Amino acid sequence: MAERQYRDDQVPAGPVSYRHGPDSLPRSDVVPGRCQVLEAKVRGVTHRYRVHVPFGYRDDEPAALMVFLDGERCHAPDGELRGGLVLDNLVARRAIPMTVGVFVDPVDRAAQYDAFDARHADLLAHEIIPRVAAGWHLDREPARHGICGVGAGGHAALTAAWMRPDVFGKAISFIGSFTTLPDGNPYPYLVRETLPKALRILMTAASFDTNHASGQLNALSENLKTAAAFAETGYDFHLVLGDGAHNLNHAGVLLPDALRWLWRPEPGEPEPPRTDPVATLVTW
Repeated sequence: MAERQYRDDQVPAGPVSYRHGPDSLPRSDVVPGRCQVLEAKVRGVTHRYRVHVPFGYRDDEPAALMVFLDGERCHAPDGELRGGLVLDNLVARRAIPMTVGVFVDPVDRAAQYDAFDARHADLLAHEIIPRVAAGWHLDREPARHGICGVGAGGHAALTAAWMRPDVFGKAISFIGSFTTLPDGNPYPYLVRETLPKALRILMTAASFDTNHASGQLNALSENLKTAAAFAETGYDFHLVLGDGAHNLNHAGVLLPDALRWLWRPEPGEPEPPRTDPVATLVTW
């Protein structure tokens, strides 16, 4: 059991801001990955996405896949999540397997993310991922595919994995906005009434999320209800509580640890090979 030092500010009166750790910062000993901005035209609609490939990728070895919703803001190196930078650092340290990041921008965010059906997951599965796989060697196993989002993107990531566990075996929902689902939050009931799916899920909840002290549309409450359902039904599941508000800060600070937890070896799998991180700056 890990010990943490006592502090006298454990019960804040209002939302706090968290400070990013070293895995969210540029490192002189890590070679930056490459990022390409691409477009897919599907039934007359243009979908924009970024493919971020960490240094060390090889065509002869299948890479894991991590999809990030709200792609532009999740990839921005000066934003809160800094997804590409985090992937570079974790891959260089062998903390996670070689992982290609796909950062997908929404076209109509509310329509895509708040729909409780398989349409958005199908778009990713049939249109975006195959285009990425045509250019990079991706592992085909669902257990090697993850999806992540924040807010509405958080519950959309969870819904994509729930609807298509044959595509996504891992999901991160940072402060999911379950209160914005048009027909209400189905997860507390549905998870308990459905046979467990082969999913590894990490969620966060924020003490000062939207309407946290209200009896209606309480985002904190809905996250806790959803988390309880997964915790009670035998899922490979972890909940992280934070004292922030409804923003990207806690998600961004937590992302490196969330990815480490998400990509830890499956039961019975060997630990990844331990090698020294990149010691000197080289070029592709």
